[in-house]
Amino acid sequence: MRRRDFVSLAGCGCAAISVPASGLAQRYEGCRLSVSAYADLRAVDTFAYAGGQRGGGSGDRVFDRALAETLLRLSQEFGVSPRFSFFDERQGENAYASPTEPHGEVAYGRGLIGRQRREQARYDVHVIGVCAHEFAHIAQFARGTNDTLNRGTGTVKRSELHADYLAGWFAGLRKRERPSFPAAEIAQALYNVGDNRVWSRDHHGTHEERGEAVRNGFGDGIGGAMFDTAFQRGFDWARRM
Repeated sequence: MRRRDFVSLAGCGCAAISVPASGLAQRYEGCRLSVSAYADLRAVDTFAYAGGQRGGGSGDRVFDRALAETLLRLSQEFGVSPRFSFFDERQGENAYASPTEPHGEVAYGRGLIGRQRREQARYDVHVIGVCAHEFAHIAQFARGTNDTLNRGTGTVKRSELHADYLAGWFAGLRKRERPSFPAAEIAQALYNVGDNRVWSRDHHGTHEERGEAVRNGFGDGIGGAMFDTAFQRGFDWARRM
């Protein structure tokens, strides 16, 4: 993998993430991890992506340097500065966003990133896709829209689709800057991880809905919409779903 390719792919959607047991619904809602649940994560290792510091990475220095640059770009574009950590999953393979103080937390499972690196030819797309989706959740927490979107629906679908929309916006932004950016892969990746568990609290959206979310957000990004505009448009779109 070339470092330039990795950095250029900062902006796809959430890769497949396993759903925790229903008994943890109060602590795990979609990609959201409660503050108390975050405190229970195992072997958390903070990865510094700003300030020129490095530590707590994957063990691959080239990958970690590119990841740090991409996370910094996500932070700048989304207007958030969450802490980023790797952790050991207790069950399944997961990545989460948590509204911890002061700026939120994105926690990425070592099992998930390990599988992606083993199985995906363009694992960089999947890794950064998860990160973009989770940074979008941090922006939702900061603006207080996560619960507003989901209220009365019985699922987390709306907030998840909103996060997909914003990941699509970032993909469009990168495509606007660099025409060779593989935007079609992003929409396809999210389409592939849709689900039909419409009765589940953790339903993230069907294949078609997730693909549509990315395409709509992409349209805002390629058209030059600022983040605040894309955030509101995505919110309005997701609220109708």
